[in-house]
Amino acid sequence: MRSVPLPPLLPRLTKQDREGGQRKPRRGGESSRSPLSLPQLPEPSRRDVVFGMSSLDCGGRITARTTVASLRWSPGDRIRFSVRDGLIVAMVDPLGHRDLGKYGSLLLPVEVRRACRLQAGDRILLAALPTQQRLILHPPATLATLTATLHDTATGGEGR
Repeated sequence: MRSVPLPPLLPRLTKQDREGGQRKPRRGGESSRSPLSLPQLPEPSRRDVVFGMSSLDCGGRITARTTVASLRWSPGDRIRFSVRDGLIVAMVDPLGHRDLGKYGSLLLPVEVRRACRLQAGDRILLAALPTQQRLILHPPATLATLTATLHDTATGGEGR
């Protein structure tokens, strides 16, 4: 069987391209499309938060390498969990519930998972606060509630 070479993905550079010239638009002159409007994003109010995402596995574990690394927690540290306003707050505590795993994995106590209606496969937003030595876990139900108004505003109320 003979192989057929694929065509190049990038157009060939012409002498005009190499000398900084502009290519003429293909098909009938100037484009009639208006430029894409991009929103102005606000400056982040806090720069001391490290965000991450993780999925809850069937054993109740999440892996949070980047966020845990920003907290400088070590494997074997005891972690205490509490639920406040639908969020899970984790902190190092010698009398904590669970040990931090070797690769930054956290085993969430079953009571915490039940309180936040977490199930295997749920994606969880993680927010590490290094200055406070806290890890905040945002369950999907809480995220949906916190962002509902923002989403309605962004879509012009079309979601209802």
